[in-house]
Amino acid sequence: MPGPRGRQWQGTAIRGHRNRGSGILNNQAYIGRIVFSRLAYRKNPATERRVSRENAAEHHVVQEVPSLRIINDGLWQRVKMRQENWRAG
Repeated sequence: MPGPRGRQWQGTAIRGHRNRGSGILNNQAYIGRIVFSRLAYRKNPATERRVSRENAAEHHVVQEVPSLRIINDGLWQRVKMRQENWRAG
């Protein structure tokens, strides 16, 4: 399956960063959960570039949206376990 620009998918687009919740395998919308305010964006005064920083977990806003769910909890947990095992080596 080609990526959104017609090219091959990059590994990080699929794997993402587990702690940051990025990437296809970490997208909580697939289990019917939307997370708002996960990241804060600040401008680096030296480079004038925008930098993202993760907000503390207590600042995240989680909304359950069951109509978005496309996978069950069992599959989600298997993916999370596989990610953990892969990370452990």
